[in-house]
Amino acid sequence: MRLIMTKGMVVLFSLLLSSQLFARDEVIVIQAVSTTKKTFAVRKGFLDGVGVGQESLFTNKNVSLVAKVVEANRLFSVWEVRDPRARIPFEKGDFVTFTNSVENIWTEIPTLKVIHERISFRPKTNFIVRGTGTMAVNESVSETDGERAASRSGFQVGAYFARRFHPRFDYQIGMRIDQENARLTNPKLDIPTTRYIGMAELTFHFEPLPDSDNNIYIAGGAGWGYSQTTTDETTSNGNVFVLPAAKIGFQWWISAKTAMLIELGFEALSSNESFEDEQVQTTNIVNAKLTLGIKW
Repeated sequence: MRLIMTKGMVVLFSLLLSSQLFARDEVIVIQAVSTTKKTFAVRKGFLDGVGVGQESLFTNKNVSLVAKVVEANRLFSVWEVRDPRARIPFEKGDFVTFTNSVENIWTEIPTLKVIHERISFRPKTNFIVRGTGTMAVNESVSETDGERAASRSGFQVGAYFARRFHPRFDYQIGMRIDQENARLTNPKLDIPTTRYIGMAELTFHFEPLPDSDNNIYIAGGAGWGYSQTTTDETTSNGNVFVLPAAKIGFQWWISAKTAMLIELGFEALSSNESFEDEQVQTTNIVNAKLTLGIKW
């Protein structure tokens, strides 16, 4: 009985070990693709344990297919797609994920997509232009009567340089111009403010929606710049800080290189302005924001 159990454990261990070896994944480069889109070559041959008749799984970002070795030498092998109705979605130089685990294709595909995304990712640069409508949801001004309530709204225009340095992250730096108007009720008075602010943001992109490259994202940022306010034909000026700024957005690709952006967000601004030879006045504002943008 003990001998039978020992042999059984050895067989089970061997099966588990071979399964792990069989399911090994690695990223390789497509060396050539036939004009018929039925065969392709990779740098894997006899030295890598690849032989004629072997079947393996190849996966890129969007597609997984099973192919069979039809020719092989020490360093290279030629593969033919197993399904006669299928065409190879790869091009020469593409990165694909290679695995021997043909039987486990349905469990392999999600993992292989993650591996392929990380390995084949290449940093990308974009430019973004945004137009934003703002409305103050909270405001406080030092050295003023607390009963002087104001409604404040405005518009922002910004241009940004964006760098996608990770499959899920990008950073953005740029400049924006704010034009706001505060309307006092007692006394009745319009107070326009203009700002020039340098901004920096970090964005996290969620997984693209099914069957598309469109995605939801969240971002946080901060900024610093110059602020100027005109009150009854008298101008005060100073610096302004934006911290924090946060938003959630949707990226909709309308072409291969152009995307539309829609964003909802809020930001906290603090400006320190003064008239000539007078005390500094601090204004703190929390803005709600709706933004439309274009990215290319």
